[in-house]
Amino acid sequence: MRVVVAIFLIGGLVIAVAFLAGSVPAPQAPSAAMSALGPSAQPSSRPAPQPVCSPGSGPTEIAPVPPGVRARVDAAWSRIEGWLAESLTTEVVWNPPAADAAISRAQRAAGAAFPPDLVASLRRHDGVRAAGFTFPPFYAPMSTGEIGADAGKLCAATAGWDGSHIPFARDSGGWYLYLDSSGAVGEHAPGGPGDAAAGSLADLLDRTADMLEGRRTDRYFPSIGADGVLGWRLR
Repeated sequence: MRVVVAIFLIGGLVIAVAFLAGSVPAPQAPSAAMSALGPSAQPSSRPAPQPVCSPGSGPTEIAPVPPGVRARVDAAWSRIEGWLAESLTTEVVWNPPAADAAISRAQRAAGAAFPPDLVASLRRHDGVRAAGFTFPPFYAPMSTGEIGADAGKLCAATAGWDGSHIPFARDSGGWYLYLDSSGAVGEHAPGGPGDAAAGSLADLLDRTADMLEGRRTDRYFPSIGADGVLGWRLR
């Protein structure tokens, strides 16, 4: 009887050990475990890539401007020009329309292709002279020469400036409106990025025309100074 019990106990112990050995997987080496998780799950100590500035290496070929974009930009500028002519006592002096050769040189100097609405706008006005029109609250449209030159300066002097950004309007204190690689309008302050300004330059032109004509209530409203020049005031 004792022999039977002993055999029974030994047999049960062998079965239990075999069960446990089969249910616990063998440990993986660290490299094998990382591979199983996939590359996205592996920790990385690499820093985020920094925007690359490459002034002087932009494309010379100008992107085609769709007829709808050209019509929208021209219509917005016509509304802005009409309001300025009727409301200001000092005439706004625009630069002549930019030739395609000047736009091509500016793209090359800036290091990035211009969105179609900027091309259409420059073909209408190659910037404005001092004491003329400004986008709210104080941004004067830049000429092709100013765009190319200032893009190079911002790349050289501004940490974190994205080389795909295209400055197109500025004030006298280092603030800029720019177009990013998607064509959206952003604001650049001397200390770094500012606020998003508009979905596109065409949107900004439409919104500015609406504000001038009183069709839109925004943070700023037009104000004519004693010198007869357009300014913008905060509500």
